[in-house]
Amino acid sequence: MACFIVFEGGDGSGKSTQARSLFRRLRRRRVKVLRTHEPGGTPLGQALRRLLKSGETMTPISELMLFEAARAQLVQQVIKPFLDQGGVVIADRFTSSTVAYQGYGRGLDRELIERLDREATGGLEPDLTVFLDLPVEVALARKAGGPGDNFDDAPLDFHRRIHRGYSALAAGQADVWAASRRVKSSEAQAMASRADLLSGDSEHIIAIDHHHDIVRPDQSNMSTVAIDHRTAGSDDLAWADDNILVAWLLPLLKQCTPISDI
Repeated sequence: MACFIVFEGGDGSGKSTQARSLFRRLRRRRVKVLRTHEPGGTPLGQALRRLLKSGETMTPISELMLFEAARAQLVQQVIKPFLDQGGVVIADRFTSSTVAYQGYGRGLDRELIERLDREATGGLEPDLTVFLDLPVEVALARKAGGPGDNFDDAPLDFHRRIHRGYSALAAGQADVWAASRRVKSSEAQAMASRADLLSGDSEHIIAIDHHHDIVRPDQSNMSTVAIDHRTAGSDDLAWADDNILVAWLLPLLKQCTPISDI
């Protein structure tokens, strides 16, 4: 059974790292899996990516059209054919990025964006979107010192609007979104000892907030899972490692592949 998983979040949130970790884990288990990213994934998409990140001044509507052109090519040339073959596709960004960045960030009309998204994707939607929810200031600090682009160099308020957009999307689509927030690694052991909270038939993933409290089932329609964390960098904050990430996605992945011990 085909399965389409998308990682979303602001710049510096760790999407690419987690998408790569999941891809490698599934490939080691001989799952038919493809990892791709937006904009890019095709020769046309890569050319548009270079233009979008070139620093060249462009209007918000021009920016939107370029993203949609790259997306249309990626869906028709790469994503849909692989799904039609029964594979698992892991994407670093998809349509929600456009709503967050060009809608909430640039202020473009949400209805226009969604209409163009439908045209570009042919109505294709992810089976699950994993939102890596990292405070804006922390995420930007992780990217500091690297080469900037049209987005990295935007004002702080632009990135805050994007974060608000992602949060609103996750809250409004909890049946197909999973939100993960980073926690202090010093609390990892205590949370890991609560692994009994992981339900084998849970349909949704968890939210652990950056104030270090586990969101209880009566506070969210997501199932709750305790996770272990590893230290990553000097800020003493860390995402779950790839083993726990797969555990988060296990109920969905078991529908996508006959392998029982992912």
